[in-house]
Amino acid sequence: MAGGSTIWASNFGLLFEVGAIFSNYRFMFTKEELNVIKPWYTVANDFIFVLSFTVFRVALSPLILYMGFRGICMTWNFKPWWRLVGECYVIFQFVLICFLNYYWYVKMIKGVIRILKGKPAEEEGKESSQSIKTELIDKSEKN
Repeated sequence: MAGGSTIWASNFGLLFEVGAIFSNYRFMFTKEELNVIKPWYTVANDFIFVLSFTVFRVALSPLILYMGFRGICMTWNFKPWWRLVGECYVIFQFVLICFLNYYWYVKMIKGVIRILKGKPAEEEGKESSQSIKTELIDKSEKN
């Protein structure tokens, strides 16, 4: 007897990985390339990544946590102690994952605000982006 909501919450938690598609695509570009040329599809990818992270990780995690906790509480009297310890440990791990997700979400929102305000790239990015711009101009002049 595991409790229906425990299984539901576990499967629902797999939706966290929907945003991984857009995260993996973003890492195909180096930081220098993103500072120099920002094609429309990378901007769209970043927007979809933040949107999917917001929906699937930030907005759904309280619901998943509630469903997991509810499932444990509803079946508390029907399970052996070792199973209760395991389920409480799983809920604790999920809370840690939620804190980690919220930490990264705050960093992403700060980055989005920085981009919307039009602040320049970091100092180290400026130097490397200047060298790449020069290389791109030299390559285009050769052609």
